Amino acid sequence: MLGKKVLNNVYWQSSLTTAQPDDVQQRIAEAETLANVQAGTDYNIVKYDSNSQSLSLLGTPAFLPILSQHWKPVIALIWIPGV
Repeated sequence: MLGKKVLNNVYWQSSLTTAQPDDVQQRIAEAETLANVQAGTDYNIVKYDSNSQSLSLLGTPAFLPILSQHWKPVIALIWIPGV
C-alpha cells in the first residue's frame, strides 16, 4: 500500500487512490457515494486503518506558501463512515 505509514494508519493524497489495492479503492468509492463527496473537490487526503480497514476522507485547504513561522495546516473536513 502506497502512502505515509503511521502506526496502523496509512495516509495518501487522493490522487494515489488508483494505485491502492482494488478492495481499498472499492471501499473509498462506497464512502464517496454515501457521503456525497468527490476526491480533489471535497477531500484530498485518505486515512486508512490497516487493522480495522476503516477509512477517513480528510479535506485540507490548499497549502499556501509558508510566509511566517506561525503557519499551521488545518483540516477543514473529516468524514468517517460508520460513526
